[in-house]
Amino acid sequence: MLALSVTVIEVEGDSDDLDVPIKQCFDDIAFKKTVNLCSINSVNIGRLLVQSVHFIYYYSRHLKAERSTGSRQPLLFVIPTGAGGHLAGGLLAMKMLGTFHSEPGTHNSSNIDARILCASNANDIFCRLIQSGEFKPRRIVPTQAPAMDIDSFYNIERILYWIVANETAGNLVAQWMNSLDVLKRFVLPEEYRLKLERAVQARSIPETDFLNTIRVVWEKHAYLVCPHSSIGVCAATAHLEQLKDSKGTRAIVCATAHAAKFTEALMKSLGQSKYAWNSLPNPT
Repeated sequence: MLALSVTVIEVEGDSDDLDVPIKQCFDDIAFKKTVNLCSINSVNIGRLLVQSVHFIYYYSRHLKAERSTGSRQPLLFVIPTGAGGHLAGGLLAMKMLGTFHSEPGTHNSSNIDARILCASNANDIFCRLIQSGEFKPRRIVPTQAPAMDIDSFYNIERILYWIVANETAGNLVAQWMNSLDVLKRFVLPEEYRLKLERAVQARSIPETDFLNTIRVVWEKHAYLVCPHSSIGVCAATAHLEQLKDSKGTRAIVCATAHAAKFTEALMKSLGQSKYAWNSLPNPT
């Protein structure tokens, strides 16, 4: 990186290890104000606000199309998930749109039925939380989707605050986060685990499956998806296959990056001699 205004620092460990000193820096209010500390990832609520626009924009387009045709078609937003920022942005959008499914029977029938599917790789702490109610980080499993090799999932506080959604939310979330700091885990009461499960569905995708999906999408559509986006495509496909009325649901996969950034994954998925992927123009 050649810029006088930029300093690149390499650290030992993985992204979860790096989260510890970063959290300490942001918790130090005096230090944060002195150096004017800011983050451009999803630690910053501004990132979530921008990402929430993606969902509102497509929702409004879909609503306009439904009104013009008179048809009703549910939406499924599929979000490749690492630290949960884009997922939190999607849930924020759903709350603003009145399509948040945390309580049975709360959906407004005048709105589109829009739901969210969290797609994870082997680092699937959010999937485990929904299934068991236990939030317990473990060591990261390196995969060919490195931006999702995260198990600290630092947007969990925001998501749980919106799930609880009452005057006790702040105190409850603070208790769970304190348990996480001290005991390295917390357990959601079943009441809130069920609310979370109604609001978000989740799937964990094995590496062999998402690498194969890169190949399938390329062969069928001559389009390269990055390994993270491929996890979303794979999760959406598997989810729709299980729905009783999948033909009535439109899935929107939130793509994450340009495939050219992940040549190792492309080589594993496509090889080099058989495919001309390395000469393909940039996707538009």
